[in-house]
Amino acid sequence: MTANEFLARTFEAADEMALRLAGTPHDSQEEWLDGFAFRVRARWGEVFDEYISPEDLDAIVADLAGRVRAKRDFLERFGTGNS
Repeated sequence: MTANEFLARTFEAADEMALRLAGTPHDSQEEWLDGFAFRVRARWGEVFDEYISPEDLDAIVADLAGRVRAKRDFLERFGTGNS
């Protein structure tokens, strides 16, 4: 898999998570997103530890969670297009 393919799959997964979270209580979403970020950080830390500093990895995972939140917020404001 190329870096571009990995990035595209990651963003697709973030969009899917946002769609599934949209419309559910934000309190429980935050708990879930925190756990998700922890799991991703742990797994990607194993895979990318030779290539990415821990600080950069933390920033990447925070960005991913932020993308999920932003997409969720967009979907909640403007709908999913499925109605």
